[in-house]
Amino acid sequence: MVPGAVIADLDILLNAPSRTLAAGCGDLLAKLSAYEDWRLAHEVKGEEFDEVAVAMTRLPAEYVVHAARAIRDRRPAAIRLVVRGLIVSGLAVEVVGTSRPVSGSEHKFSHALDMLSNRPAMHGEQVAVGTILSLYLHQDHWQRVKRALEIIGAPTTLKALGVDKEIAVRAMLHAPKIRPGRYTIFQHINIDRRLAEEAITSTGVD
Repeated sequence: MVPGAVIADLDILLNAPSRTLAAGCGDLLAKLSAYEDWRLAHEVKGEEFDEVAVAMTRLPAEYVVHAARAIRDRRPAAIRLVVRGLIVSGLAVEVVGTSRPVSGSEHKFSHALDMLSNRPAMHGEQVAVGTILSLYLHQDHWQRVKRALEIIGAPTTLKALGVDKEIAVRAMLHAPKIRPGRYTIFQHINIDRRLAEEAITSTGVD
């Protein structure tokens, strides 16, 4: 159910802990890999694709990439746009009636970590790392996303998440079993241990 209104006090948000702001940005950047997964499912499986929902989620995510320093410096206009981006992303889900625009392989990875890790990190932190891995597997520009996360102060390594590499590999292997009907890059490349380890090593996430 869509709320009638969302109250977001900018004064409170400007003074929020850095970790929560970074996690919010991580969740917003996850829309970039979610888009790639959705586009892939559309091309390979003929899944319905909505350009309006894509615009609602991708534009705020791209803003985070380009305004990382302004976000880090807590500039009011930047923080306002991050919050708006998160709200609009929620509305995109309502537009299409599915979480496809906001959730893909990076969320599957995070859910798998929740299941396998004794002390899961924050959701936005886990999907941030998952986004880097997913974009690498999509052969997309993962480096710019990782750099933006580093500037903002979000975790970009397993060590920063407090996750062992073996757990991360197992999470990537288990991820396709989570919501198996949602086609992502994991199913497309038939993810195996070699590919999972390659992604983790090549992106410097390890």
